[in-house]
Amino acid sequence: MRGTHVWLTRRYPSDPRLQGLIDATIARVNEANRRLAVSAPPGPVAAVGDVPSPRPPEVPAASDTGPTTHKPFLTSSACQGCHMDATTVYGGSAHARAFDTLRQARQEYNPECVSCHVTGFNEPLGFVNAHQTPSLINVQCEACHGNAAEHVRDPQKPFGSVPPRRCFACHTKENSPDFIFYKYWQQIKH
Repeated sequence: MRGTHVWLTRRYPSDPRLQGLIDATIARVNEANRRLAVSAPPGPVAAVGDVPSPRPPEVPAASDTGPTTHKPFLTSSACQGCHMDATTVYGGSAHARAFDTLRQARQEYNPECVSCHVTGFNEPLGFVNAHQTPSLINVQCEACHGNAAEHVRDPQKPFGSVPPRRCFACHTKENSPDFIFYKYWQQIKH
């Protein structure tokens, strides 16, 4: 016996009855995850919320940080004071509305989907869920450029270089079949 995969691409029409079952199951799982998130006891909030630039008081002083200290994600508002042009580009991009696509698809509580539509997912002090960490929804600056706490504290430190391969972590063939880096980069170049 020999097994093989047959990838169902756009060339294969979907079966409406089967798709209906899939959609109903996805909606039920998403709703169950939503109920869990809303009923969870409030824990430490993963984000400090929208904070002003250049040095929000929530960012610990350098002497307060150690190798095991996790830094909060500051949200895109922390970047706008020094990087106005980049913030304008971001505001007009699909990244700034990435979470809305999950809401429309009723997937905003699906961890497989959420990981690419938020900031800091699965990282200390990062996105937990839309109920507990609403300030970290969408693909904000730190989702691609990394945590900005050190950069905000000392803007002279090198920060933010993003190699094209970083984009392919989310823009996979399955999730983003039409993604062509250089074409898409023109829309968010900053």
